Amino acid sequence: MLRIMGIMFSASVVRGNKIGSKIGIPTINLSLDEIPEELEYGVYAARVDLGDGTQHPSTLHFGPRPTLDVGTACEVHIIGLDVPNPPGSLMVQVLQKLRDITDFGDVEALKRQIDQDIRQTKELIS
Repeated sequence: MLRIMGIMFSASVVRGNKIGSKIGIPTINLSLDEIPEELEYGVYAARVDLGDGTQHPSTLHFGPRPTLDVGTACEVHIIGLDVPNPPGSLMVQVLQKLRDITDFGDVEALKRQIDQDIRQTKELIS
């Protein structure tokens, strides 16, 4: 059952490390300065508007990335859509927290968990 959190925000798109694309799960990175203070670190089911008024189901990660050891980020994977040239900013509606940030030890274990996060997001939003 989907429990909508009521957090909506707009954030500028920033350049990322392209790690998501390298592991087959492309993400759009958002400016950390524009993330609302009430959003806690974690992985969330979300909806993202790319500026066309359409709500796209997405999985959002906000916080440190311990498995990759590459610092803190807010990044969103838009399910079923690769956006090689995203707009300058995105509107994000955070729906439900899926899990806390975890160190999975290696990239393959992380990728399996992200795939599960995406499946859970699809189930919640459908």
